[in-house]
Amino acid sequence: MIRGLNRVGNYVATRRHLSIWPRDFMKKVASNNRKNTYKDDTYSDHATIMVLSGVFALGTGFALYTTYLRVSEYAESHSWPTVTGVITGATHGRRTVNDILYKYRVGNQYYKSFSISRRILPPFGADPEDIEVQVRIGQEVLVYYNPKRPQAACLVPTKGINYSDVLLCGLLALITAKAATMWVARVTYMVKHKLNTRRR
Repeated sequence: MIRGLNRVGNYVATRRHLSIWPRDFMKKVASNNRKNTYKDDTYSDHATIMVLSGVFALGTGFALYTTYLRVSEYAESHSWPTVTGVITGATHGRRTVNDILYKYRVGNQYYKSFSISRRILPPFGADPEDIEVQVRIGQEVLVYYNPKRPQAACLVPTKGINYSDVLLCGLLALITAKAATMWVARVTYMVKHKLNTRRR
């Protein structure tokens, strides 16, 4: 059968032509479906990254804030007022964090703390023996406390800047900035995607 015009001038398709057309049409439909699926997956990926980067930025931002408070207290602890405290718990041996518990009183309020120094990380080049503390339960100690936040205290006041803590703050700041940048980029993409979808 040959393609041509019938008596009334209408286009006549061959059986072969009719069999090819649905196949091409289905390929086109499948291709469009794949494109739409890819767009949906991409949008979903951006949404997931947006949520994760937002949560991560909040977490590192909070860590940066608390670290900054500790660093600022570290530099000022040498000028804090003092009270007499009592050791209520101790783990003997080399100490870095949380092996001494003591209580002290400021005004009518009792406080407990386990902080020997307000530093977060040991200073560069520090010998572990320099921060070793040997105590016994019931021993009286001189406690330095923050007059603005009496719950913040230490047994060993420090003066100056601990550059290890400054480096930690800088690292947290970079991580927070990177996470926040990713969050802004994903939000911008999603807003543009919504606007383009509505225009269609």
